[in-house]
Amino acid sequence: MTDFPTSADSLPLDWWAQILGGHADARYTRIGDPAEIYVALPRPDRATVVVDSRAGKAIADAVGKAGQGLVRSVAGKVLRIPGVATALPGKLILQSPDTTLRQRLGELNNVDARLSASCGPLRPNRKPVVRVLDEDGTLRSVGKVGWDDLTARLVSTEGQALTSLGSLNSSNPSGNIVVPDVLADETWRGMHLLVVSPLPIDNTVGPELSIEPTLPALNDIAAMHRHTVDSIVSSGFWGRLIDRLPDLERYDTSGDAGGDLSVDLGGFHGDWSPWNTQPRADGSLLVWDWERHATDVPVGLDLVHFLFQTERFIDQRTPLEARPAVVRRAKEHLPSLDVDPGLADHLIDFYLLEALARNSEGALTKKLAARRQSLVDALGPNASAFQQAYAARHSAADDALSSRKAA
Repeated sequence: MTDFPTSADSLPLDWWAQILGGHADARYTRIGDPAEIYVALPRPDRATVVVDSRAGKAIADAVGKAGQGLVRSVAGKVLRIPGVATALPGKLILQSPDTTLRQRLGELNNVDARLSASCGPLRPNRKPVVRVLDEDGTLRSVGKVGWDDLTARLVSTEGQALTSLGSLNSSNPSGNIVVPDVLADETWRGMHLLVVSPLPIDNTVGPELSIEPTLPALNDIAAMHRHTVDSIVSSGFWGRLIDRLPDLERYDTSGDAGGDLSVDLGGFHGDWSPWNTQPRADGSLLVWDWERHATDVPVGLDLVHFLFQTERFIDQRTPLEARPAVVRRAKEHLPSLDVDPGLADHLIDFYLLEALARNSEGALTKKLAARRQSLVDALGPNASAFQQAYAARHSAADDALSSRKAA
Protein backbone atom coordinates (compact mmCIF):
# COMPACT_ATOMS: atom_id res chain seq x y z
CA MET A 1 0.00 0.00 0.00
CA THR A 2 1.16 3.53 -0.71
CA ASP A 3 3.15 4.98 2.18
CA PHE A 4 0.62 7.46 3.54
CA PRO A 5 0.97 9.06 6.99
CA THR A 6 0.20 6.67 9.83
CA SER A 7 -1.78 9.31 11.74
CA ALA A 8 -4.35 11.60 10.13
CA ASP A 9 -5.60 13.24 13.31
CA SER A 10 -4.71 16.74 12.10
CA LEU A 11 -5.39 15.99 8.40
CA PRO A 12 -2.37 17.84 7.00
CA LEU A 13 -2.58 19.17 3.45
CA ASP A 14 0.12 16.76 2.26
CA TRP A 15 -2.16 13.92 3.34
CA TRP A 16 -5.07 15.38 1.39
CA ALA A 17 -2.81 15.87 -1.64
CA GLN A 18 -1.72 12.23 -1.53
CA ILE A 19 -5.34 11.07 -1.26
CA LEU A 20 -6.67 13.23 -4.10
CA GLY A 21 -3.50 12.96 -6.17
CA GLY A 22 -3.27 9.19 -5.82
CA HIS A 23 0.49 9.33 -5.36
CA ALA A 24 2.94 9.73 -2.47
CA ASP A 25 4.64 12.58 -4.37
CA ALA A 26 1.44 14.57 -4.98
CA ARG A 27 1.56 18.07 -3.49
CA TYR A 28 -0.36 21.32 -3.36
CA THR A 29 1.44 24.16 -5.16
CA ARG A 30 0.85 27.73 -6.38
CA ILE A 31 0.64 26.79 -10.07
CA GLY A 32 -0.92 23.90 -11.93
CA ASP A 33 -4.01 22.46 -13.57
CA PRO A 34 -7.03 24.78 -13.13
CA ALA A 35 -9.23 21.68 -13.02
CA GLU A 36 -7.46 20.63 -9.82
CA ILE A 37 -7.94 23.76 -7.69
CA TYR A 38 -9.45 23.10 -4.26
CA VAL A 39 -10.54 25.05 -1.20
CA ALA A 40 -9.67 23.67 2.24
CA LEU A 41 -12.21 24.15 5.03
CA PRO A 42 -12.54 25.27 7.74
CA ARG A 43 -8.90 26.35 7.26
CA PRO A 44 -5.93 25.02 5.29
CA ASP A 45 -3.85 23.89 8.27
CA ARG A 46 -6.66 21.75 9.75
CA ALA A 47 -8.83 20.86 6.77
CA THR A 48 -11.68 18.41 7.35
CA VAL A 49 -13.19 19.24 3.95
CA VAL A 50 -11.48 19.79 0.60
CA VAL A 51 -13.75 20.91 -2.23
CA ASP A 52 -13.41 21.67 -5.95
CA SER A 53 -13.26 25.46 -6.35
CA ARG A 54 -15.28 25.31 -9.60
CA ALA A 55 -18.40 23.83 -8.06
CA GLY A 56 -20.69 26.33 -6.32
CA LYS A 57 -23.14 23.69 -5.09
CA ALA A 58 -20.30 21.48 -3.88
CA ILE A 59 -18.75 24.39 -2.00
CA ALA A 60 -22.03 25.24 -0.28
CA ASP A 61 -22.47 21.55 0.59
CA ALA A 62 -18.91 21.37 1.95
CA VAL A 63 -19.28 24.50 4.06
CA GLY A 64 -22.28 22.83 5.67
CA LYS A 65 -20.00 20.02 6.82
CA ALA A 66 -17.11 22.21 7.99
CA GLY A 67 -18.78 25.27 9.52
CA GLN A 68 -21.25 26.23 12.21
CA GLY A 69 -24.28 28.51 12.43
CA LEU A 70 -24.07 32.03 10.99
CA VAL A 71 -20.47 31.55 9.76
CA ARG A 72 -21.58 28.52 7.77
CA SER A 73 -24.53 30.37 6.25
CA VAL A 74 -22.55 33.45 5.23
CA ALA A 75 -19.57 31.48 3.93
CA GLY A 76 -21.82 29.26 1.87
CA LYS A 77 -23.37 32.28 0.12
CA VAL A 78 -20.07 34.10 -0.41
CA LEU A 79 -18.29 31.08 -1.85
CA ARG A 80 -21.04 30.67 -4.45
CA ILE A 81 -19.99 33.98 -6.08
CA PRO A 82 -18.06 33.17 -9.28
CA GLY A 83 -14.32 33.64 -8.90
CA VAL A 84 -14.33 34.06 -5.10
CA ALA A 85 -13.12 30.55 -4.29
CA THR A 86 -10.23 30.66 -6.74
CA ALA A 87 -9.15 34.06 -5.33
CA LEU A 88 -8.91 32.88 -1.73
CA PRO A 89 -5.40 32.84 -0.20
CA GLY A 90 -5.99 29.28 1.03
CA LYS A 91 -6.72 27.82 -2.38
CA LEU A 92 -4.88 24.62 -3.20
CA ILE A 93 -3.63 23.64 -6.65
CA LEU A 94 -3.01 19.91 -6.85
CA GLN A 95 -0.04 18.55 -8.76
CA SER A 96 0.41 14.81 -9.16
CA PRO A 97 2.69 12.70 -11.36
CA ASP A 98 -0.20 10.36 -12.15
CA THR A 99 -3.95 10.23 -12.76
CA THR A 100 -5.79 12.00 -9.93
CA LEU A 101 -8.81 10.83 -8.00
CA ARG A 102 -10.94 13.48 -9.74
CA GLN A 103 -9.93 12.06 -13.12
CA ARG A 104 -10.59 8.47 -12.06
CA LEU A 105 -14.00 9.31 -10.64
CA GLY A 106 -14.78 11.33 -13.77
CA GLU A 107 -14.02 8.24 -15.87
CA LEU A 108 -16.26 6.06 -13.72
CA ASN A 109 -19.14 8.56 -13.91
CA ASN A 110 -18.48 9.72 -17.48
CA VAL A 111 -18.46 13.39 -16.39
CA ASP A 112 -16.03 16.24 -15.81
CA ALA A 113 -16.17 15.55 -12.09
CA ARG A 114 -16.26 18.10 -9.29
CA LEU A 115 -15.31 16.67 -5.91
CA SER A 116 -16.33 17.49 -2.36
CA ALA A 117 -14.18 15.37 -0.04
CA SER A 118 -14.70 15.26 3.71
CA CYS A 119 -13.46 13.35 6.75
CA GLY A 120 -15.63 12.74 9.78
CA PRO A 121 -14.75 13.12 13.47
CA LEU A 122 -11.63 11.61 15.05
CA ARG A 123 -12.01 7.82 15.15
CA PRO A 124 -9.95 4.82 14.01
CA ASN A 125 -11.96 4.28 10.81
CA ARG A 126 -11.71 7.91 9.72
CA LYS A 127 -11.54 8.08 5.94
CA PRO A 128 -12.29 10.44 3.05
CA VAL A 129 -15.85 10.34 1.74
CA VAL A 130 -16.04 11.92 -1.70
CA ARG A 131 -19.18 13.33 -3.28
CA VAL A 132 -18.92 13.36 -7.08
CA LEU A 133 -20.87 16.12 -8.87
CA ASP A 134 -21.18 16.88 -12.56
CA GLU A 135 -20.84 20.26 -14.30
CA ASP A 136 -24.43 21.19 -13.32
CA GLY A 137 -23.86 20.40 -9.65
CA THR A 138 -25.90 17.17 -9.73
CA LEU A 139 -24.70 14.49 -7.35
CA ARG A 140 -23.66 11.49 -9.47
CA SER A 141 -22.05 9.16 -6.93
CA VAL A 142 -20.40 8.87 -3.54
CA GLY A 143 -16.98 7.34 -2.99
CA LYS A 144 -15.08 6.05 0.04
CA VAL A 145 -11.30 5.82 0.11
CA GLY A 146 -9.66 3.17 2.28
CA TRP A 147 -6.29 4.84 2.79
CA ASP A 148 -4.67 2.53 5.38
CA ASP A 149 -4.96 -1.17 6.23
CA LEU A 150 -7.94 -0.76 8.57
CA THR A 151 -10.00 1.58 6.41
CA ALA A 152 -9.18 -0.42 3.27
CA ARG A 153 -10.52 -3.54 4.96
CA LEU A 154 -13.70 -1.76 6.05
CA VAL A 155 -14.33 -0.24 2.62
CA SER A 156 -13.79 -3.66 1.05
CA THR A 157 -16.27 -5.19 3.52
CA GLU A 158 -18.87 -2.59 2.57
CA GLY A 159 -18.37 -3.26 -1.13
CA GLN A 160 -18.89 -7.00 -0.62
CA ALA A 161 -21.91 -6.37 1.60
CA LEU A 162 -23.60 -4.04 -0.89
CA THR A 163 -22.96 -6.46 -3.74
CA SER A 164 -24.67 -9.27 -1.83
CA LEU A 165 -27.42 -7.01 -0.51
CA GLY A 166 -28.14 -5.51 -3.93
CA SER A 167 -30.55 -8.34 -4.63
CA LEU A 168 -32.84 -6.77 -2.01
CA ASN A 169 -33.44 -3.86 -4.39
CA SER A 170 -34.19 -6.01 -7.44
CA SER A 171 -35.91 -9.08 -6.03
CA ASN A 172 -37.98 -7.28 -3.41
CA PRO A 173 -38.51 -3.65 -4.51
CA SER A 174 -41.30 -3.18 -1.98
CA GLY A 175 -39.18 -4.49 0.92
CA ASN A 176 -38.04 -2.71 4.04
CA ILE A 177 -34.46 -1.90 3.01
CA VAL A 178 -32.96 -0.02 0.06
CA VAL A 179 -29.16 0.04 -0.34
CA PRO A 180 -26.88 1.85 -2.82
CA ASP A 181 -25.76 0.21 -6.06
CA VAL A 182 -22.04 -0.48 -6.39
CA LEU A 183 -20.54 1.40 -9.34
CA ALA A 184 -16.90 0.49 -8.65
CA ASP A 185 -15.09 -1.57 -6.03
CA GLU A 186 -11.39 -1.58 -6.79
CA THR A 187 -7.84 -1.04 -5.67
CA TRP A 188 -6.61 2.30 -7.00
CA ARG A 189 -3.12 3.66 -6.39
CA GLY A 190 -2.65 1.36 -3.40
CA MET A 191 -5.94 2.44 -1.80
CA HIS A 192 -9.33 0.73 -1.77
CA LEU A 193 -11.90 2.77 -3.69
CA LEU A 194 -15.62 2.09 -3.38
CA VAL A 195 -18.04 4.16 -5.48
CA VAL A 196 -21.79 3.83 -5.03
CA SER A 197 -24.91 5.45 -6.44
CA PRO A 198 -26.76 8.12 -4.46
CA LEU A 199 -29.79 6.74 -2.69
CA PRO A 200 -33.19 8.11 -3.78
CA ILE A 201 -33.93 10.37 -0.83
CA ASP A 202 -37.64 11.13 -0.44
CA ASN A 203 -37.92 14.90 0.04
CA THR A 204 -41.54 14.56 1.15
CA VAL A 205 -40.31 12.95 4.38
CA GLY A 206 -38.95 15.31 7.02
CA PRO A 207 -35.22 15.25 7.81
CA GLU A 208 -35.71 14.87 11.57
CA LEU A 209 -33.68 12.10 13.17
CA SER A 210 -35.79 9.39 14.78
CA ILE A 211 -34.76 8.05 18.17
CA GLU A 212 -36.89 4.93 17.64
CA PRO A 213 -35.30 1.93 15.88
CA THR A 214 -36.94 0.68 12.70
CA LEU A 215 -37.75 -2.85 13.81
CA PRO A 216 -39.06 -4.33 10.51
CA ALA A 217 -35.77 -3.46 8.81
CA LEU A 218 -33.79 -4.81 11.76
CA ASN A 219 -35.74 -8.06 11.49
CA ASP A 220 -34.92 -8.28 7.78
CA ILE A 221 -31.21 -7.90 8.52
CA ALA A 222 -31.25 -10.31 11.46
CA ALA A 223 -32.98 -12.94 9.29
CA MET A 224 -29.84 -13.26 7.13
CA HIS A 225 -28.36 -16.65 8.07
CA ARG A 226 -30.14 -16.57 11.44
CA HIS A 227 -29.42 -19.62 13.60
CA THR A 228 -29.05 -20.56 17.27
CA VAL A 229 -25.79 -21.50 18.97
CA ASP A 230 -25.67 -23.16 22.37
CA SER A 231 -22.42 -21.46 23.31
CA ILE A 232 -21.56 -17.85 22.49
CA VAL A 233 -17.86 -18.58 23.02
CA SER A 234 -17.92 -21.06 20.12
CA SER A 235 -19.13 -18.42 17.67
CA GLY A 236 -17.09 -16.56 15.08
CA PHE A 237 -18.28 -13.31 16.66
CA TRP A 238 -16.66 -14.20 19.99
CA GLY A 239 -13.52 -15.50 18.30
CA ARG A 240 -13.05 -12.15 16.52
CA LEU A 241 -13.49 -10.30 19.82
CA ILE A 242 -10.91 -12.54 21.49
CA ASP A 243 -8.43 -11.70 18.73
CA ARG A 244 -8.97 -7.97 19.24
CA LEU A 245 -9.30 -7.75 23.04
CA PRO A 246 -6.67 -9.37 25.27
CA ASP A 247 -8.10 -10.95 28.43
CA LEU A 248 -11.61 -11.31 26.99
CA GLU A 249 -11.67 -14.95 28.14
CA ARG A 250 -12.14 -13.53 31.63
CA TYR A 251 -15.63 -12.29 30.73
CA ASP A 252 -18.32 -14.43 32.39
CA THR A 253 -20.60 -15.74 29.61
CA SER A 254 -22.87 -17.76 31.89
CA GLY A 255 -26.62 -17.41 31.37
CA ASP A 256 -29.45 -17.54 33.88
CA ALA A 257 -29.17 -21.33 34.06
CA GLY A 258 -25.51 -21.09 35.01
CA GLY A 259 -24.20 -22.46 31.73
CA ASP A 260 -22.66 -20.86 28.68
CA LEU A 261 -24.95 -18.39 26.97
CA SER A 262 -27.18 -19.61 24.13
CA VAL A 263 -28.00 -16.92 21.57
CA ASP A 264 -29.35 -16.42 18.07
CA LEU A 265 -26.79 -15.24 15.53
CA GLY A 266 -27.70 -13.53 12.29
CA GLY A 267 -27.20 -10.54 10.02
CA PHE A 268 -25.65 -7.36 11.41
CA HIS A 269 -25.52 -3.90 9.86
CA GLY A 270 -22.79 -2.82 12.25
CA ASP A 271 -23.56 0.88 12.61
CA TRP A 272 -27.34 1.09 12.89
CA SER A 273 -28.04 4.71 13.83
CA PRO A 274 -30.46 7.53 12.97
CA TRP A 275 -27.94 9.20 10.63
CA ASN A 276 -27.34 6.02 8.62
CA THR A 277 -31.01 5.44 7.82
CA GLN A 278 -33.80 7.53 6.31
CA PRO A 279 -37.44 6.55 5.81
CA ARG A 280 -39.41 7.07 2.61
CA ALA A 281 -43.12 7.69 2.17
CA ASP A 282 -43.66 4.18 0.78
CA GLY A 283 -42.52 2.68 4.09
CA SER A 284 -39.10 1.54 2.91
CA LEU A 285 -35.86 2.58 4.58
CA LEU A 286 -32.71 3.90 2.92
CA VAL A 287 -29.66 2.41 4.65
CA TRP A 288 -26.05 3.60 4.34
CA ASP A 289 -22.65 2.57 5.75
CA TRP A 290 -22.29 -1.21 5.75
CA GLU A 291 -18.58 -1.26 6.66
CA ARG A 292 -19.12 -3.51 9.71
CA HIS A 293 -21.61 -5.88 8.11
CA ALA A 294 -21.45 -9.51 9.23
CA THR A 295 -23.79 -12.51 9.28
CA ASP A 296 -22.84 -14.25 12.56
CA VAL A 297 -23.47 -11.60 15.22
CA PRO A 298 -25.90 -11.89 18.18
CA VAL A 299 -29.35 -10.77 17.09
CA GLY A 300 -30.21 -7.61 18.97
CA LEU A 301 -26.74 -6.05 18.78
CA ASP A 302 -27.83 -3.63 16.03
CA LEU A 303 -30.73 -2.58 18.24
CA VAL A 304 -28.46 -1.99 21.26
CA HIS A 305 -26.01 -0.06 19.07
CA PHE A 306 -28.85 2.20 17.89
CA LEU A 307 -30.07 2.81 21.44
CA PHE A 308 -26.60 3.72 22.67
CA GLN A 309 -26.04 6.03 19.70
CA THR A 310 -29.20 8.00 20.48
CA GLU A 311 -28.46 8.17 24.20
CA ARG A 312 -24.82 9.17 23.73
CA PHE A 313 -24.89 11.51 20.76
CA ILE A 314 -28.39 12.97 20.85
CA ASP A 315 -28.94 13.06 24.60
CA GLN A 316 -25.20 13.58 25.32
CA ARG A 317 -24.83 10.88 27.97
CA THR A 318 -21.70 8.89 28.73
CA PRO A 319 -21.93 5.12 28.15
CA LEU A 320 -22.23 4.59 31.93
CA GLU A 321 -24.99 7.20 32.21
CA ALA A 322 -26.75 5.78 29.14
CA ARG A 323 -26.77 2.15 30.24
CA PRO A 324 -29.94 2.15 32.45
CA ALA A 325 -32.02 3.75 29.68
CA VAL A 326 -30.59 1.34 27.09
CA VAL A 327 -31.44 -1.65 29.32
CA ARG A 328 -35.01 -0.44 29.68
CA ARG A 329 -35.47 0.33 25.98
CA ALA A 330 -33.77 -2.88 24.86
CA LYS A 331 -36.05 -5.03 27.02
CA GLU A 332 -39.02 -3.22 25.47
CA HIS A 333 -37.93 -3.86 21.85
CA LEU A 334 -36.10 -7.22 21.92
CA PRO A 335 -39.32 -9.32 21.81
CA SER A 336 -40.09 -7.72 18.42
CA LEU A 337 -36.86 -9.33 17.19
CA ASP A 338 -37.85 -12.66 18.80
CA VAL A 339 -35.05 -12.25 21.35
CA ASP A 340 -35.42 -12.94 25.08
CA PRO A 341 -35.36 -9.57 26.90
CA GLY A 342 -33.46 -11.34 29.67
CA LEU A 343 -30.42 -11.19 27.36
CA ALA A 344 -30.40 -7.38 27.38
CA ASP A 345 -27.51 -6.97 29.81
CA HIS A 346 -25.32 -9.44 27.95
CA LEU A 347 -26.11 -7.82 24.59
CA ILE A 348 -25.22 -4.45 26.04
CA ASP A 349 -21.90 -5.83 27.25
CA PHE A 350 -21.29 -7.33 23.80
CA TYR A 351 -21.95 -3.93 22.23
CA LEU A 352 -19.54 -2.21 24.64
CA LEU A 353 -16.86 -4.85 24.03
CA GLU A 354 -17.26 -4.51 20.25
CA ALA A 355 -17.04 -0.71 20.56
CA LEU A 356 -13.95 -1.10 22.74
CA ALA A 357 -12.34 -3.34 20.12
CA ARG A 358 -13.10 -0.82 17.37
CA ASN A 359 -11.54 1.99 19.38
CA SER A 360 -8.44 -0.14 20.00
CA GLU A 361 -7.56 -0.58 16.32
CA GLY A 362 -6.15 1.63 13.60
CA ALA A 363 -3.63 4.44 13.40
CA LEU A 364 -5.44 6.77 15.80
CA THR A 365 -5.91 4.43 18.75
CA LYS A 366 -3.56 6.40 21.04
CA LYS A 367 -5.85 9.42 20.71
CA LEU A 368 -8.87 7.53 22.04
CA ALA A 369 -7.78 6.30 25.48
CA ALA A 370 -10.47 8.29 27.33
CA ARG A 371 -13.18 6.99 25.02
CA ARG A 372 -12.05 3.41 25.58
CA GLN A 373 -12.05 3.85 29.34
CA SER A 374 -15.62 5.21 29.24
CA LEU A 375 -16.71 2.01 27.51
CA VAL A 376 -14.93 -0.19 30.06
CA ASP A 377 -16.57 1.74 32.90
CA ALA A 378 -20.04 0.97 31.52
CA LEU A 379 -19.60 -2.82 31.43
CA GLY A 380 -21.83 -4.89 33.73
CA PRO A 381 -21.06 -7.37 36.55
CA ASN A 382 -20.29 -10.22 34.14
CA ALA A 383 -17.31 -8.21 32.92
CA SER A 384 -15.78 -7.44 36.32
CA ALA A 385 -12.81 -9.80 35.85
CA PHE A 386 -12.24 -8.43 32.36
CA GLN A 387 -12.35 -4.86 33.69
CA GLN A 388 -9.71 -5.67 36.30
CA ALA A 389 -7.46 -7.32 33.73
CA TYR A 390 -7.91 -4.38 31.36
CA ALA A 391 -7.05 -1.86 34.09
CA ALA A 392 -3.96 -3.83 35.11
CA ARG A 393 -2.75 -4.14 31.55
CA HIS A 394 -3.13 -0.45 30.78
CA SER A 395 -1.69 0.68 34.12
CA ALA A 396 1.34 -1.51 33.45
CA ALA A 397 1.68 -0.04 29.98
CA ASP A 398 1.48 3.51 31.39
CA ASP A 399 4.09 2.68 34.04
CA ALA A 400 6.42 1.26 31.40
CA LEU A 401 6.00 4.39 29.27
CA SER A 402 6.75 6.63 32.25
CA SER A 403 9.88 4.62 33.04
CA ARG A 404 11.14 4.95 29.47
CA LYS A 405 10.53 8.71 29.55
CA ALA A 406 12.37 9.00 32.88
CA ALA A 407 15.32 7.05 31.51
